[in-house]
Amino acid sequence: MKTLFFLSLLFALTACATGPQTPEADLVRLGSPEALRLSLEQRLFKDPKDHQAHYQMAWVLEQSREFEGAAQAIERAVVLEPQSASYRLLAGQIQYQMGDYFQAVNLLSAALKLDNRLLEAYYFLALSLEATGRSEEALSQLKLALEIEPLYFDARLAKVRIAMTLPENAPDLASLTLELEAALKIKPNSVEGTLLLAQLYGGQGASYKARLILEDWLKRFGNQDRVLLALARLELSEGRPEVAQKTLARQKESSAASRVLLLKIGRHQSPPAVLLGQVEKELTLEPDSEELYLYQGELYLELGRPEEAERCLQRALKINPRDAQAHLLIARAYLEEADYAGEEMALAKARSLAPSSLEIRLAYLASLIRQGLWDEAQTEVQRGGTDQDHRGILLIKAYLAEMKGDYGTAEALLTRVLKKGSDPQAELAMARLELSRGLFDTGLGRAQRLLKERPTDFEVKLVLAKGYLLTGKHQELETILNPLLDQRRGEGRAHLLLAQSKIRRGQVAQAAETLRQALRTWPRQPDLVQAYTLALGLLGQYAQAIPLLEEMQRFRHRYNQLFGFRLWEYYFKAGQKERFNQFPLPQ
Repeated sequence: MKTLFFLSLLFALTACATGPQTPEADLVRLGSPEALRLSLEQRLFKDPKDHQAHYQMAWVLEQSREFEGAAQAIERAVVLEPQSASYRLLAGQIQYQMGDYFQAVNLLSAALKLDNRLLEAYYFLALSLEATGRSEEALSQLKLALEIEPLYFDARLAKVRIAMTLPENAPDLASLTLELEAALKIKPNSVEGTLLLAQLYGGQGASYKARLILEDWLKRFGNQDRVLLALARLELSEGRPEVAQKTLARQKESSAASRVLLLKIGRHQSPPAVLLGQVEKELTLEPDSEELYLYQGELYLELGRPEEAERCLQRALKINPRDAQAHLLIARAYLEEADYAGEEMALAKARSLAPSSLEIRLAYLASLIRQGLWDEAQTEVQRGGTDQDHRGILLIKAYLAEMKGDYGTAEALLTRVLKKGSDPQAELAMARLELSRGLFDTGLGRAQRLLKERPTDFEVKLVLAKGYLLTGKHQELETILNPLLDQRRGEGRAHLLLAQSKIRRGQVAQAAETLRQALRTWPRQPDLVQAYTLALGLLGQYAQAIPLLEEMQRFRHRYNQLFGFRLWEYYFKAGQKERFNQFPLPQ
């Protein structure tokens, strides 16, 4: 980006110069920016109305990242020479660098009215429009630039990148990939373009292809820290932490993002509380690191502290309001607080910011599944393009098949994932499937092996507890679940399993109390309400269950019809005959 901006300034300066000397020529002649600056100050002392000297001073100050001074200098130049398109171009570029995108739009639009062939004006106008949320208009400006110069690489790159953020382009990542591959033939050593191409392939589930692209670039052009970081992230996501660590070791300079990734590599060897302490130390060194705040929020979520997680994530959003990952993690925090409306809004925001993100799509699918909206989830899965063989999509398909009782298909899908390499999530899903099929010894054995490998894994403990429930090992179940009850994680599934165990032992009142405690944290969690109102019915406490059932009819979930019939039944058994007679039965 810095190189691009430097070059664009040179083009603008060349276009503007009315004499033989340009700022870059003066810089070469005088030997240093300080000498050029002193020379310009002397010129302006002799003639304060020398608009070209003001323009060149703005250029020098911008190169030193003294944006306030640069803005003042170029403003004087524009006042003295209002018909100069190049002056307004530089003014717009400086305002863009300062983050005043609306003013940048005004200045760059004015530059194009004076000269409609200024390529850099179209480009920076597009970037400014994108920053103000007008992505469609941004694409229009880039198309105009490419009509003038089809080989304008930066415009082609920005066109693909912005198109990726438009929801209507999410299913058509393949065509965007082809467009970017064609652009990279112009500039194959582009770091930004290569990272974007790898991201496109990753978004389509082709992580193997993404890895090849990054590895090939490194072989051709040598080690580059950002490319190495992207490759390490990919290696870790594919379950190769040792390779990821070796890749990071090749970096020349360690960034906050690199250090966060190193912490993630060792996350299963260290408990979240220890990692949290390390992140807090890093934040004292880099208090403005978006990456560190994101990971801090993620760790708080693992510790069952969603309020603190949300505070960290909001800090990340102050640094970058368009961070889709932050919104995705905030959705998780809302989920843990049983704020389902908040979760839905945060997920929608994440999807709007990164509609091509496979990770966000998987989170959306998980949300649909959690609500029991199987048909919608199935439709969303089938809507995908080339990502159908991605491990995350295969796991979702396997879960949907398991819920429908199609165990053979579920097993085949999980086997496909496991053939791709070691995958703890697939192993855990296979253990859950084996328990569902009644293969208790096999399922329990697999879950126990996973727990030895991942002793702090919350989900593994829940699957193991489910196995103990199905095999009647209630003491073992309590041993593994009791430490989890105080953790604000898992939407009360630990409480639910413990309550089911108590009901099987005839301890209905104790089960109801366990569920009541869970509902204090997750007051509208459908599975908890279903089990709690059932327990209250078994205890004959119908009137106490009715307000909960009425509240649950206000939003969509898997039990809408069941709760409707239960509400009708409880009205009758509670003696509320008028409400019983007026209540419309679910269709």
